[in-house]
Order: sequence, then C-alpha cells, then structure tokens
Amino acid sequence: MSDADAGKSPSLIELRDWRVSFPGGARVLRGVNLQLSRGERVALVGESGSGKSMTGLSILGLLPESAVTAGTLSWKGETCVGRSEAWWRQRRGREVAMIFQDPISSLNPAYTVEWQLREALRRGGQGTHDRDAALELLRQVGVTAPESRLTQYPHQLSGGMCQRVMIAQALAMQPELMIADEPTTALDATVQMQVLELLYRVSEDRKMAMLFVTHDLAVASRIADRILVMYAGQVVEQGLAREVLRSPQHPYTRALLAARPHVDSVPRSRLAPLEGVVPPATAEFRGCALADRCREKREACHHEPPPWIEARGRGRLCVLNESGA
Repeated sequence: MSDADAGKSPSLIELRDWRVSFPGGARVLRGVNLQLSRGERVALVGESGSGKSMTGLSILGLLPESAVTAGTLSWKGETCVGRSEAWWRQRRGREVAMIFQDPISSLNPAYTVEWQLREALRRGGQGTHDRDAALELLRQVGVTAPESRLTQYPHQLSGGMCQRVMIAQALAMQPELMIADEPTTALDATVQMQVLELLYRVSEDRKMAMLFVTHDLAVASRIADRILVMYAGQVVEQGLAREVLRSPQHPYTRALLAARPHVDSVPRSRLAPLEGVVPPATAEFRGCALADRCREKREACHHEPPPWIEARGRGRLCVLNESGA
C-alpha cells in the first residue's frame, strides 16, 4: 500500500493495470491504475484522446462489444470482469451513476422533467416516487421555480438547468459513486461555477465518491481531493490536488499548467502552448509516449520506457526527477 492509500477506507472502485484495446491495434488504455474510496473526489485530467472517458465507461461496463480488456477491475472488492449485462444493470444508477457532457441530448425529449425524475426514483427502489419526491430533488439541486419546471420538457430548459435536472436524476438513485464526464464544458463561466459548487456540496452532504473527468486543471482544482493526469491511455502523474497544481512533477502536467491563462499574466503576452497532438491509439512507443512533444526530453526518453516512481503520496511516469533535472 502506498503512502497515499494509508488510512483510507476500503476502495469502492479499483483498476489495476487496466487495458482496453480494439481490433486493428487501437490501444486506448495502456495499464491504468486507479483507486477511489468512499466519499473521495478524484479528477482525471488530460487532453481529448488521453483515455479519461474510456476509463469512466469501463467502470460503468459500457464499453463497446468489440473492446478487448485485460487487468483488474473491481467494485467493492468484487471483480467486474466477465460479468453479464444483467449484473451491470443492477449496479448502474443504483450504485454507480454518470452525468454526461451534453445534458440536453442525454435527457429524453419526449417526457417531462417530472416523469423522468419519478422514473429514476422508481428504478432506484426509493420508498416514494411521487410528485413531491421529484419536487424535492429539484430543490436539492437549486432549480429555480421547481413547480413549473416539473411540467417542462428538456428543450424548454437552458443548458445549466438541464445539467441540474441530470444531476437530480442521478441523485434519485442514491449512488455511492458519481462519474461526471466533462459536465461543465458546454456551460458559460457563471453557470459552470454554480454546477461545480453544487456537485461539491452534494458529494459532501451524501458522502458520495466522485470521479470527475475534465481537460481543465482549474476545474479539477475546485472539486477534487486528488488529481490523476492522463496522457495516451496512461496515468502519468497522481497526487493530492493542491500538491499536483503547486509542484507538478511530470513535464506534461507542467506543460498543461503553463498553457493556462493567469490573472497576473502580462497583458498581451503569449501563452505557452504544448505543440503537437495526443498520439493515436494505434501508435507504438519504444520509450515515453510524450517524447516527441516534451520540452524537457532527453535522448533516452525516445528509447527507454519511463518507470513509475512513487514517494510520499505522489507518483509520476518519468525518468526525470521531481524538478525536471
């Protein structure tokens, strides 16, 4: 057990050397290790194509039929590998729920908000799934004029309001783990902050674990206890959120932070973009997957696979030391 795991409650979800590939040589996850305990909030951070969403879909058992998996995936110590669809359906929603990126397309356009909330309450096996119970859910997630919202359809609501309805729908099942896949991407800055504060409060009040998928380190810093930075299907750095943001140990994390605008930036100064793109899932690497884009690379980075180095609750997939030397 690592320093970071010491003193924690037993894991809800655990991935060990988890790999996902597809016919044709596409390897979207290349040995992901992840543990999430009760009540803990973990953020998966990285560019599009890094494997964040595929990790979340793995936990929900929603991988395409053509996916080939290897490694360990367990829920409360019970293996999830090789389980039937009926087994997964017993856990989706009731134990693990997911909030998707586009709330409007994720809600059913043919039914009112009330119908969808009451159906979620019923499926969750709650003692009551009447109109009052649906109304209370809307109040809990801060929906304005909840009585009138019950009779509305998703297309009659704003993006932020639809996101709150989706959160209420997920909470109706009383899950132990909430997976939020880029839930604030399509929202403006003000609504984004409201949704983040709501998710944080709900997680605290219900002692609910959360896996938050995002490409934005600033968003991750506002909600997560721990951050796992992903690149090309691998976790390249992990640690407490405040430590990862204050003293990043991996060149990729440092590059992501350098590319962010800051309030104290010199006016009209240029940002420091990370040149290039995430390699395709079919790419093969002799050395580090980041080597072609890394500003701190050494010659060995092109030829030698980087080791996973872990100490004092921090971990990084890199031959460089903590300062980059």
